[in-house]
Amino acid sequence: MNLKVYAVLLLLLIPLVLSEETNQSIGLNVSDQNNSNLSIINLTTVPDSPQTINTTPEENTTPEENNTFIEHPDLEILGITPLEVEKGDILFSITIKNTGNIKMRNIVPLIVARGFATYDTIPITSLDPAQKGVAKIKGGVTEAGDMLVTVKVNDKVFYEAIHVNDPSGEADEAERIAEEERLKAEADAKKLALQALSAEVDELKVKYDKLTIKLEQKKEDYVVDNIKLDDLKRYILKAQGDLLSEDVTATNISITESLVEFEDMSEKLGRAKKISFLDKIKDNLLIISAIAGAFLTLFSLYEFVKNKQKNLYQKIKEIKINKDTKIIIKKKRSKKE
Repeated sequence: MNLKVYAVLLLLLIPLVLSEETNQSIGLNVSDQNNSNLSIINLTTVPDSPQTINTTPEENTTPEENNTFIEHPDLEILGITPLEVEKGDILFSITIKNTGNIKMRNIVPLIVARGFATYDTIPITSLDPAQKGVAKIKGGVTEAGDMLVTVKVNDKVFYEAIHVNDPSGEADEAERIAEEERLKAEADAKKLALQALSAEVDELKVKYDKLTIKLEQKKEDYVVDNIKLDDLKRYILKAQGDLLSEDVTATNISITESLVEFEDMSEKLGRAKKISFLDKIKDNLLIISAIAGAFLTLFSLYEFVKNKQKNLYQKIKEIKINKDTKIIIKKKRSKKE
């Protein structure tokens, strides 16, 4: 009885032992496949049913690991500032963007422009993809006006127009304008002064003419021998010449001299002494004496000529003319010829 029971139990345990050994063998195969980085295979054994195998990609892999990575370095020059500067030392800022897919290092820009010289450059140390940075270039500009600036970084080129002011030139222009305004004001003032001086010269000429007439009128009854208008006339003529030369200073001097001389002559003429009756008689006697002397001289000359003529006529009458005399006279004439 006991032997039969043991035999039945042994028959039941044999399938179970065989099933356990099969599972262990399958587990070892799956572990070896994981270590070879192929794929994970999950095996499930279901009694009395077929085996099912599920496969999925590895979770930690990326597209770059599955594809070949290609480096593409590139950049873009976005701009330069400032756009308006003053002549002399300048600090330019150049903005650059990394448009590639790798990190770029030591980005050094270059500026080329007429009249610009570079002193120093501060490059961009590094730029990650899509990152922007600013490089600095210090230099000097020697020419004012519009300047076309060319910015170069590797094979990239950027153009920008920069306006350069000249503070000293603006100051010079302001001084020039001020000088022009000053000269214009002086010219206008000179023109007005010359017009006024011309009127004064015309007035002097009128005064001179009146003084001349007054002097002539007083010569018969007043002692005016010491009054001479020659200097006054000379001063007025000089004033006219200076006026034509547009010499305001010289014209003023000549007019002043003319006025002083005019006042002096007018005062002398006003203080001239009247000629007394005796002085007039004396002057008339002298004139009469001179006239009488002239008449006496003419009369004496007349009498002398008259007497001479009478004597000549008398001598002609005393000469007797005969035939012989005529012949002699003819012979003398022929010899002379």
